[in-house]
Amino acid sequence: MLTIRKFNHTNQDFADVVAIYNADWPDEPITIEEWRHYLDVRNPNFLDQQFVMEQTGEQVAKPEMVATFRIWESEGSYVPGKYRIEYCIHPNALDQGIDEQIYQYITAYVKKRNPAPQFLDTKMREDRSDRIRFWTNHGFEIVMREPKSELIVTNYDFSRFDGAFQKVANHGIQILTMTELQQRDPKWLRHYYNLFWLIINDVPSADKRTPIPFEKWRKRITDSPNLLPEANFFALDGDQWVGTSNLWKDASNKENLNVGVTGVLPSHRRQGIATALKLKTFDYAIEYGAITLKTGNEENNPMYELNLALGFKPKPAWLSLRKTL
Repeated sequence: MLTIRKFNHTNQDFADVVAIYNADWPDEPITIEEWRHYLDVRNPNFLDQQFVMEQTGEQVAKPEMVATFRIWESEGSYVPGKYRIEYCIHPNALDQGIDEQIYQYITAYVKKRNPAPQFLDTKMREDRSDRIRFWTNHGFEIVMREPKSELIVTNYDFSRFDGAFQKVANHGIQILTMTELQQRDPKWLRHYYNLFWLIINDVPSADKRTPIPFEKWRKRITDSPNLLPEANFFALDGDQWVGTSNLWKDASNKENLNVGVTGVLPSHRRQGIATALKLKTFDYAIEYGAITLKTGNEENNPMYELNLALGFKPKPAWLSLRKTL
């Protein structure tokens, strides 16, 4: 018998949920520490509820977790009545109709919510055709495509970009790390916050961005177990922060680093700043000992074209899907 209950914040539930996720997505694993951090920094004013499905009954000695799923409101792109959903099923438990049971549970759950549901959103990688088919069969439509891409950074040919750093210097641009800015600017974090939202608002999204309060945003950045201050680069024009690019630890793979946000203010584009920032991250990654860099961009985002020009190779995209209720 399959039963559903709420996720408990016990060590066992954390271990079991992460094990389910990593079994379902072995090429994009997460760690318990990362999942704890996510839950620690979420905003309690927004719905974010996780459930687990267990095999119970006389045929099992104790309840065995076979799937997990979440229902939440997106704080960073809030639309009243929009609920986001995702699920993971252990490969050993497939072909039991678990997908359908989870979906029926979710739809019944959100019907009781206030505000009343207007949209259901989810994401799925395009190479998981079985999951894409499941969602489209239930009335979901693709609203955005975000290709992943990967760069083998070892032995990178920097000679293709000779003069890149001098070019930005000629424009009066200085590139500094987070560590350097922490030491020289007591308001560095507030400057970073302001720059982040100016840049992120230009990143394509299915819905308009809604700023996250400073203190909650700060915890997501500075308390992250994957923060690398020396891999966070910022472009300054005098005292004005005009661009950034950063790398983050991959807790599951020491030979990989994940690319965070890269962007430049409109007033300072077409000056080679984004390219110089990217090259700084490549240099850091090589010293760090990384072999690969991984990132993702909406397919019409100019940053995706820059990544390809810098040598990133396309990987299967993540699709944003939506059902209008």
